[in-house]
Amino acid sequence: MKQKVRLQVSGVLDVEEGIPKLETTISQNGNLRGTDITIIVTYCSIPRPSEEGRKELTVFYAEGKGVLMTKGGSETATWTGQGIAHVSGNKRTDRGSVFCSTSSKGIYSTTL
Repeated sequence: MKQKVRLQVSGVLDVEEGIPKLETTISQNGNLRGTDITIIVTYCSIPRPSEEGRKELTVFYAEGKGVLMTKGGSETATWTGQGIAHVSGNKRTDRGSVFCSTSSKGIYSTTL
């Protein structure tokens, strides 16, 4: 099933020693275990030097926060994460850790 994802690069938050810190927000509607949900994520990415001889590969350190909400907002879950992203052409691969939290007794209590 194709999902419509809205991606917006919000802007440059900071520039330290000539390296920009970029903020990006993603929102997506989907379905989790038969329940309609909305996911909103905001993360910051900082480019890092790529490996010698691999100029086509871009490496980013990323950290972000997000919220998952059921339609109407009756249930929510939040997450915080950090990781490394490798970008080559139009392909991005992320590796890292995500920590989730919810007080929900419904859909998210068994999913997270």
